[in-house]
Amino acid sequence: MKKLILIHGLLGSKNNFEYMEKGFSGYCTESIELVGFGSEPKPDLKYDLGDFLGLLEQTLGLNEDSDMQFILIGHFHERVAGKRADNQTSG
Repeated sequence: MKKLILIHGLLGSKNNFEYMEKGFSGYCTESIELVGFGSEPKPDLKYDLGDFLGLLEQTLGLNEDSDMQFILIGHFHERVAGKRADNQTSG
C-alpha cells in the first residue's frame, strides 16, 4: 500500500491535516513538517528548492536504495519540492 505523506510548510502546523487524515481512513497516512515550519526549529539555510528537497529526503529517509512508495500532498512550494523528489527517485 502506498503511503500518503501530508507535507506542512507555511502557516499553522502539521496538526492542520488532522481532519484530512480522517478522510483518508483507508490509507496509511503521515503528516510531516518541513524543517523550520510549525514546531520544527529553523536551520541556517537560504531555503531554496534544493534545500527543501534535501530536507524532505532527509525527513523521509530517502536515498538511492530506497524502495518506499508514497504520494506527497502539500501546498505552496511543498508540492514543487514533492514533484522534484518524485522525479529524482523514480528515474
